[in-house]
Amino acid sequence: MKPILLRAFDEADVPSLRALLHSVWGDDSSVRHYYRFGPVEREASSDVPARTTVADVSGVVVGVASVWRDSMHPNRLRCGVMVHPAYRHKGLGRQLAACLEELNPEALPLSTSLWAHKAEGRTARFLHALGFHQVQAKYIGQLSVRDVDVEAFRPLMEWVKEAGYTVHSLADYLERSADRLALAELFREVYTASHRHDPPADMALVDWLALLQENAVPDGSLVVQCNGVPVAVALLHNGIQQSMELGWRGVAAAHAPAKRQLLLAVTLAQISYAAANGARRVTLEAASTDAGSMTVLDELPFAATPGWLTFHNDPA
Repeated sequence: MKPILLRAFDEADVPSLRALLHSVWGDDSSVRHYYRFGPVEREASSDVPARTTVADVSGVVVGVASVWRDSMHPNRLRCGVMVHPAYRHKGLGRQLAACLEELNPEALPLSTSLWAHKAEGRTARFLHALGFHQVQAKYIGQLSVRDVDVEAFRPLMEWVKEAGYTVHSLADYLERSADRLALAELFREVYTASHRHDPPADMALVDWLALLQENAVPDGSLVVQCNGVPVAVALLHNGIQQSMELGWRGVAAAHAPAKRQLLLAVTLAQISYAAANGARRVTLEAASTDAGSMTVLDELPFAATPGWLTFHNDPA
């Protein structure tokens, strides 16, 4: 076998890295968007700064170790190790994993994610040997809008109304509200509650409001108010192939006793909206760290499959 050289990433490695990604993950675009590569000297000027070591065989990249920052979750570095199938089970993965320490001089805790079907057998043992433990599982739910009998939930809708809650589109709320930042504060609360394992950055409320509106369908995203105060939010996004995506949803802790009813009510309203606007199905990404999304996944007829798993390595 030709000698393997571990060296720093160079811009000329990009085509070879793309080929490596394809050999490991095929045409999975979500994985290609997850990984980041870059030289240390470019880190300060990059939108997503990364530090990368590659395994080089005669100018061809056959393995890689990389760490990168996520500005939304700055307390950890994301990381990834990949080895070309032809070079596996020869110790190269462990050599590259050892490079993660050199790429992380701040000794920040690490996080890595991969598809559930890839996190089995040797991969699971490899992660465990490196000190990683699973902190979150995501599930991808798909639902045909024809499979939901919204009328069967009419009593729930009536309960929401009688309990003093009113449901408004995001567009309507933003147009008439004198305190938009109250919605931003709610969004920060529900997002943070589902990310206790990886707290978000300390952002200004105006930035939370911008994040909430990013790619959201204004007329299909919903805000629930009680006595004029926003207490629940549910985002909706356009999908592909006649689908719509159910985005972030959550309820203020002060209204936890009504959490199930509110989340089901807004989700059912969004399914009706999707059907009325030509969508044949809706999708939902539910996280094990988010009890609200799991409630929606469990109580409505979603066909769910395992999605991403996230692992953390917390150094002593």
